[in-house]
Amino acid sequence: MCERCRPTGAARPASESLALLGALLEGCWTETRQVPDHVAREVGGITSAFAARHVDGNFKSLAHVER
Repeated sequence: MCERCRPTGAARPASESLALLGALLEGCWTETRQVPDHVAREVGGITSAFAARHVDGNFKSLAHVER
């Protein structure tokens, strides 16, 4: 989204994280294997937030999962 349309508090992932998310969506598994830890953590957080928001609305136990 552009800056004007971006909701307050919306994530601003790094370009590396967007590339990893794209590879995951496309099933390009070889591109997902060797990513820096900070990118994997950011993508894990984005994925968890997406699931919590769109699947259940509130996964209380998800906060206790080690990342």
